[in-house]
Amino acid sequence: MNKEPKFIEPENSKYANEVRKNGMFGKYPIGVIDDIEIHFLHYKDKNEALEKWERRKRRINYDCLIVKFCDRDLATEKLIHKFYNLSFAYKIRLTSKENNFASCVKLKNENGPFIENEWRNFLKTVNPTKMLRKFDL
Repeated sequence: MNKEPKFIEPENSKYANEVRKNGMFGKYPIGVIDDIEIHFLHYKDKNEALEKWERRKRRINYDCLIVKFCDRDLATEKLIHKFYNLSFAYKIRLTSKENNFASCVKLKNENGPFIENEWRNFLKTVNPTKMLRKFDL
């Protein structure tokens, strides 16, 4: 979080072909920090993305983090297992599949190979306030 994203052209994204498939190619800025790509889906240009990035960085409370993983956008079993091996105290995984993993929520109305409408179905499945209370932060 001490580094600033460097912005790249959409054709230089390692996910360019996937982004083309979903019709979003070239519609938002893409930043890179080391080998991590950050797709700023909700911003029109890199200046707006960077402004929001910096503002939100200042609001992070590192003593009270909840890390979320969602089974979409090229999620693989290898990435899912890497997520579970992260050393964060509070983790939640959202999925479209039945599972036996701890801290994993199978979303209502999601039955395909990956989640299609994460936030709408998250809110149909979970009461966020009650869920956060269970984390005892």
